[in-house]
Amino acid sequence: MNRPCRHLLMLLAVAAPLLGLRAQRVTWNHTVERLSDTSCRIILEAEIPQGYHLYDLGPYDEGVAFATVIDLRTSADARPEGGLEVLDRPVYHTDAKGNRIGWFEHRARFARTIRLTGPRARADFHLEWMICSATSCMLPDELDLSLDLSPAATGRQTPTKQHETGQPTNR
Repeated sequence: MNRPCRHLLMLLAVAAPLLGLRAQRVTWNHTVERLSDTSCRIILEAEIPQGYHLYDLGPYDEGVAFATVIDLRTSADARPEGGLEVLDRPVYHTDAKGNRIGWFEHRARFARTIRLTGPRARADFHLEWMICSATSCMLPDELDLSLDLSPAATGRQTPTKQHETGQPTNR
């Protein structure tokens, strides 16, 4: 085999697994819907790779499943109203030990309503999740989102914005 072909094959051998793993990432999107002058609704959407599932919010005992975590912190000019809404219904499964486990396939959407009490309203989300297939799981991953909810930033519904972790694969 000539030298250029050998180098190309070596490059493909190294790149192919990386390309395959990249397709196994969750992509998070967010939309801010302005409900009134003093209220907005944030929708978070996870796009889940084909053949994988994302665990629901649990809670689960250690070693059963890695529940998705969505933590919210707001600025002094913003106040959460109500709890986190789960917009898509999870699929439920009972494992061999009798644990009821929920997960999402294809996508998972969550919403949170925020009361705006001043001009510097912000919402900071910390997301943690794990995806698994029928045979294996990726390592847990996380993402931090900081959203400006001021009237100038949310005067109308914002277009969906996409967020990916900085790593080519889950951590």
